[in-house]
Formats: sequence, C-alpha cells, structure tokens
Amino acid sequence: MQAPIEPLAHKLAGTRRYQKMILILAGIAWVLTVTLVIALLCYHVDKMLALSSGARVLWRTFTLIMGLLSILLLCVWAGYRRISDAHIATH
Repeated sequence: MQAPIEPLAHKLAGTRRYQKMILILAGIAWVLTVTLVIALLCYHVDKMLALSSGARVLWRTFTLIMGLLSILLLCVWAGYRRISDAHIATH
C-alpha cells in the first residue's frame, strides 16, 4: 500500500521546490523595483540639493548595500519558509 504514496510525496516535494523558487524570484523582482525607485529618488534629490561628491558616494553605497542585503535576506527567508500543502494545492 505504500507504493502510491511515494511518487505523490516526490511530486509534492518537486512542486514545493518550484513554489519556493517562484517566491524567491518574485521577491527579487520586488527588491529590484524598489531599489530602482530609490535610485531615481536619489538622483532627483541629488539634482535638487546638489550633494557633494562624498555624499553621492555614500548615498550610492548605502543604497547598493541595502539592496543586496534585502535580496540576501529574502533568499534566506524564502529558503527556510515552510509552504503548506494547502498553499501548493491552490497555486
């Protein structure tokens, strides 16, 4: 009687991996979109306030570090998050 359950469990595990990858990619897309919006905002703030070259480098570095840190945290969170069977069944 255990034979039909094993292929189903294997298929469920594959679907779970696929859903995790989709969540990671969707999160990366959101982070990149927010980073782009922040970069445009920084550009216009710099244009209006005429920041010094040191402030520009600091501003750019801070934005880049925050974006990379967000992507890293998102990937770690999505990798360790348990996806319920009900969520997999509905999607």
